[in-house]
Amino acid sequence: MAATKPISPRRLLYVVSEDYAFLLHRLPMARAARDAGFEVHVATNVNKRASEIEAEGFVLHPIQFRRGGLSPFGAIPTALAIRRIVGEIRPHVVHHVGLQCSVLGSAAALGVHTKKQADLRELLVLAPFTIIGLAVGVTLLVRLPRDATLLALGVFVCGYALYITLHRGPRRPLGRVWAAPAGLCSGVLGALFGTGGPPYVAYIAGRIPDPTTQRATISLMVVLNVGLRVVAFAVAGLFNARELWVAIGVLLPVAWLGVWTGNRVHLRLAPAMVARIVGTVLLLSGASLIARAL
Repeated sequence: MAATKPISPRRLLYVVSEDYAFLLHRLPMARAARDAGFEVHVATNVNKRASEIEAEGFVLHPIQFRRGGLSPFGAIPTALAIRRIVGEIRPHVVHHVGLQCSVLGSAAALGVHTKKQADLRELLVLAPFTIIGLAVGVTLLVRLPRDATLLALGVFVCGYALYITLHRGPRRPLGRVWAAPAGLCSGVLGALFGTGGPPYVAYIAGRIPDPTTQRATISLMVVLNVGLRVVAFAVAGLFNARELWVAIGVLLPVAWLGVWTGNRVHLRLAPAMVARIVGTVLLLSGASLIARAL
C-alpha cells in the first residue's frame, strides 16, 4: 500500500519592521494562528528579541528595515528580501504590519502571480528600446514641443484603438520589428509625460493572441516601465517628499488589487471581449492625451 503523502501546514507570514513590535502588537494573534494549525513565519529586523520569537515555535526570517528615511535605494533591498522570502515559503496568508511594510510588501508582490504566464521574450525585446527611449526622453525634456507631441500620440492611439475594437475576423500579428518603435516611444513618452503605456500595450496586443499571456505580459511591462522611471527620478532626487511616499503607500495596494481582480475576471471573458476591453482602454488613453494637448 502506497504511503500517504503528508499534508503541508498552512503558512502565515508576518512582515514587521522590528522584532519588538511583533512581540508587542501581534504575539497573541500569532499564537492563535499557531494553535489553529498554521506554520507561522516572521520577517523582521532582528535586534535582541530573536530568541523570544523562536521560543514560540515561529520561523524567523531576519531582514533589514531602514527606519527614519524614505530613500528608494534603502527600500529596494528590503522589498527584494520580502519577495525572496515569499517565493521560498509560499505563504497562504501575508500580514503586513504598518505603512512601511504595506508599501514594501505591495511592491514586492507586484508581478508574482503573472510572471510564469508572461511572454518574457517580448519583454526582453522591448526592454532595451525602452531604456534608450527613457534616455532620449530625458534629453529632449526641455526641447520637444509638449502639446504637439501629446496630440500626435493621442491621435495615433485613438486610431489604433478603433482599429482593434471595430475590426472583425482574425488580425495579422505584428512583426517583432515593431518592438523598436514601441519601446522607444514608450520610453520617450514615459520620461517626458509619464504616459508610456499605449505604445507597448498596442505592441503586445498585436503580438500575443492569448488573453492570459497578453494580460500577464502587459502587467510585467508596466512594472518594468514604472520601475525604470522610478530609478531615473530617484537619481534626480525627486523622491524626498514624505507626502509622495504616503501617496505611494495608498496607491500600491490599489494597483495590486487591480492586478488581482483582472487576473480572475479575464478567465471568464472571450478573446474578442478582451480585445474590445484593450481597445476601449487605449481609446480612453488616447482621448485623455488629446485633451491634455488642447
